[in-house]
Amino acid sequence: MIKISKNIIESPFTTLFVALAISHIYIYVKKPSARFLKKIDYWWLGFTSLALFGAIDKQNQLFADGDIALSKSRLRASISELKREISFQNHYVCDTHWLAPPYSIPDPSSIVRYKTRDEACAWYKRLDESVSKAGLSDKEIIDISNHPIPEQISEWPDDNIKTAINEAKKELTFRDDTLSSYEKSILYKCVLLFSPYLLALALALRIAKVSGELRLDTAKKKTDNRQL
Repeated sequence: MIKISKNIIESPFTTLFVALAISHIYIYVKKPSARFLKKIDYWWLGFTSLALFGAIDKQNQLFADGDIALSKSRLRASISELKREISFQNHYVCDTHWLAPPYSIPDPSSIVRYKTRDEACAWYKRLDESVSKAGLSDKEIIDISNHPIPEQISEWPDDNIKTAINEAKKELTFRDDTLSSYEKSILYKCVLLFSPYLLALALALRIAKVSGELRLDTAKKKTDNRQL
């Protein structure tokens, strides 16, 4: 019951009825002149113009919601791809059965990779666990993933992870730029918030102006009849 009463009080229709009552009381008690009624045009047209911002913003918001949803979706996809690459590298290093290379092999990096396999496994496992923690923001996941690989396991880089990090950074920037482009000023938000009430005031003033003009016409006819 309290919620219903609150909704009624805050409704633009309530503003319209109250404004109509006050304006009509003023019209028939103060009996303003035609010049005063003419000035009302400036007020109701001004309120109507401000109220139009609300209608225009609703149309723009449809495009904004689509752009923002698209940017967030692209960022989620890039973050998921980054996590997948890290998880893949973790299982690749840790779960693959690595064979010791023959020492006659001309490429010494294979020997280094074999000897540092445990360190690399521990590194990628910690990285996989870190980015999989709940509650992390997209930026935090990117920052954790972008931590440089220790020098002792430099033979275990993953270019796919680097590519995924760069793609995630690009999508994060795109998301932030999209949100910033649709960010509204405090003044604009206030106009949007009160636009239904401004429209109600504009309607009340327009109706009151018509009532005032009818009162003047009636008074003029009575005066003309008396003169006859």
